[in-house]
Amino acid sequence: MFLQGMLASIVVGSDLYMILTGFLCCNKVLGRDFYLSGVKVLLSYVFFSLVTIVVNIHVFHTGMTWMSGLAGILSFSTIPYAWYIEMWIGLFLLAPFLNIWYKALPSKRVKLYLIGLLFALTALPDFFNRYGLYIVPKYWENVYPLAFYFSGCFIREYRPQIPRRILWTTLLAIILISPSVTLLIGHDTFLHFIGDRNGIFIATLALCIFLAFYGRDVKSKFLKGLFKIISLRSLDIFLCSAIFDYYLYPLFQEHFYVDQPQYGLFYFIIVTLIFVICFIIASLKRVVFDFIGHCLRAMDVNIALQSHG
Repeated sequence: MFLQGMLASIVVGSDLYMILTGFLCCNKVLGRDFYLSGVKVLLSYVFFSLVTIVVNIHVFHTGMTWMSGLAGILSFSTIPYAWYIEMWIGLFLLAPFLNIWYKALPSKRVKLYLIGLLFALTALPDFFNRYGLYIVPKYWENVYPLAFYFSGCFIREYRPQIPRRILWTTLLAIILISPSVTLLIGHDTFLHFIGDRNGIFIATLALCIFLAFYGRDVKSKFLKGLFKIISLRSLDIFLCSAIFDYYLYPLFQEHFYVDQPQYGLFYFIIVTLIFVICFIIASLKRVVFDFIGHCLRAMDVNIALQSHG
């Protein structure tokens, strides 16, 4: 249970996406080409929303209908993880203007002040406003994607190099917090004490992981190729995984669950299975989109339907 609690603390996928968005988009400028580059994300979202509807209706029989599923595409509810796409749309549209704001700041110190202020506004409420307490203002809490975006911009510009022993020590200390607190107070269920994705602990955790890996030079051609293949499918795997997350975990608990230690072992089997299934589906989607793109180019319509590295 203690080890599972440590794993449960590493919920930083979305935070890493936001930091990476700032890292990759910090030099983008306002223009037609930039905004057209976002079409491929929306197409992936619509495609996997339709896949989710078909699977829920005809395979898992969850009670979803075509009417509710199609309506859910607009409300970002058909795919349970689609909140990220809803957030991304605004962040993408604002990116050129955020870049103007960031580049207009006169010095490294002022940029750090901005990032620190944004983290204070968005992370402190998650920590202090708990258990019936309301200590700090939380009105601006939901602008935390800006804090991560500007962090990515800052890392891209200044390339900070923090010793990895410090980063990994900080990471280990953070993931020990929740299981340790749960154990010390003898709570009968796991306490996710470190808070939400925008909280001070998980935000710090995401930054440590990003800083530990962003500058690594992968020399192996095989690994470079593997990372490229996965990265080109990462968004599709993410959108697709919700279907199987919401089916396979309950299925395992219903038919195979015996005790908690066993769940810890099966976790790696389930995660691997979901990844393989979603990778295959994402690869098939790329084949379909490549064919559609070929047909469009034959009609002199040049729109990038997906990334090719």
